[in-house]
Amino acid sequence: MSAGAVRRAALAGAARRPVQTVVIFAVLATATTAALVGLALATNPSQAFQAVSARYRVADLAVTIDATKVTSAQLARIRHLPGVTKAVGCPRPRSTSPSRRRPGTAGAPRFPAR
Repeated sequence: MSAGAVRRAALAGAARRPVQTVVIFAVLATATTAALVGLALATNPSQAFQAVSARYRVADLAVTIDATKVTSAQLARIRHLPGVTKAVGCPRPRSTSPSRRRPGTAGAPRFPAR
């Protein structure tokens, strides 16, 4: 069987089933795009993060501080430490409320049986 005959048979099959042909080409294009993005991320995984960080000037370090162990005066001194260019905090203190679940229960709340 020659290459011309194979090509004619493939085109005839594609002409008989146009929807399936379009779906196969869409899946092939999506898979190729995903493979290329995966290869780009595999070659230099931190490049995308560094580009976004540089563009939006995001923080290099985020710290959560226990307000029960640190005073506001100690927090204010953080801004003047060497190497600190910017210190931003929450505008008001956060609080947590205790859970209303009974001890020893887990998962979703139970509903009464019908």
